[in-house]
Amino acid sequence: MPSASPLPYSLLSLPRFARMLGIAPMHFAGATAPSLNPAVFPTGSSCGDVWPRHDWQKSDQVSHESLAYAIKDAEETLAEEVHFFPAPVWIAGEKAMFPRDFYRESLYQVLDVRGFKKSIPTRYGRVISGGQRSVTLLGTPTVADASLSYQDNDADGLYETAAITLNDISVTELCEIKVYFEGHSGEEEWEIRPFRTATLTGGVLSMTFESWWFIDPDLLSDYPTDDGFQAIDMSDTTPLVTSVEVYRVYNDVTEPSAVFSWENNEPGCICINCGGTGCEVCSDTEQDGCMGVRDSEAGIVVPFPATYEDGSWSSASFDVCRAPDKVELYYQAGDRSNEYLRGVSCDPLSDKWAWCIIWLAIARLERPPCSCNRLKNMFEYLREDLSHNTGGSSHFLGMDAVNNPFGTHRGEIMAWKHVKHHVKRRMSVAVI
Repeated sequence: MPSASPLPYSLLSLPRFARMLGIAPMHFAGATAPSLNPAVFPTGSSCGDVWPRHDWQKSDQVSHESLAYAIKDAEETLAEEVHFFPAPVWIAGEKAMFPRDFYRESLYQVLDVRGFKKSIPTRYGRVISGGQRSVTLLGTPTVADASLSYQDNDADGLYETAAITLNDISVTELCEIKVYFEGHSGEEEWEIRPFRTATLTGGVLSMTFESWWFIDPDLLSDYPTDDGFQAIDMSDTTPLVTSVEVYRVYNDVTEPSAVFSWENNEPGCICINCGGTGCEVCSDTEQDGCMGVRDSEAGIVVPFPATYEDGSWSSASFDVCRAPDKVELYYQAGDRSNEYLRGVSCDPLSDKWAWCIIWLAIARLERPPCSCNRLKNMFEYLREDLSHNTGGSSHFLGMDAVNNPFGTHRGEIMAWKHVKHHVKRRMSVAVI
């Protein structure tokens, strides 16, 4: 059995994509249950096609892998145009020049004309906080100790529910708790999502999921044979993993959110391999710090040197007696849905952004989804290039659509109509 490779992580999860498009969840997960009587999620209809994990398993149909890449590309396309991600992400090591003074000969000024610390515009707006992504293992639920169990709640023979129970959980924020396939140290690409229900009361964590998302990824990555692509048989719990890992995933503000650096200008500093052994004198001088958020919407932050001690950061002086040359930023930024801010959902991606991502992703996919006419028609509708006149039909495109930075496919134009007003909100800010 081959070892599974991870699928690209996207803000819009693949299960949510399937739910919003009305795709049968078990078929989308790559499984059927042929031995049950009566059959659950039967495959006899034209919409009963089972989705493969990789393109090479079923060459005439979109796979999870190609769909994940298309969704990720759509999210990054949106972020580049509106200058913020549709949901929170961690930005690591974003490099920026420290603001220079108008007078080039001035090297020591670290404050702006108002006497405040200098600010820097980040690449992406809607900054939430400085910090770095961090994970802490909370437990490893297993079938052996019943902390992970598969249940048939409606007595139809299908074990459709995966239930997790952990005790003595010290975390208080439920939305920071996430479940991953075992052995990957909480890497985003291996997250199992979304949960169906979740509660955290008195240190007891209880979560339920649809069980088909717990199918062993190694089984989903099996090589095709002369028999063609084979769906996973979920007539029993054999294909499901017997253990998972539960992590706390959080924004770690104890790590530096700003790292300043100064170029050294020592006389005679000429090295054959700069930065290598014996050339320490030529290397940049670095100093840790943190950042404050001056304008969250526009992405204006204030990095300053600081030291971390006794649970908090304390402002410090620069180690070098002049303004730094560069700064690396670490922060969390992105839009958050009203439902997430109200505490009624742990998914910060709003339906508005989810649909824009779906339209963009489908417009750029090359393969059909399956033989289901409803889905095929939707894909064909969104992928139609409105700049081409074909089949005896023509389309009138206004200049707004012609100049659409996303493209001229219908899905790209639909997405642009929903997001173009956000582009004007990103104002250029003078930084002194």
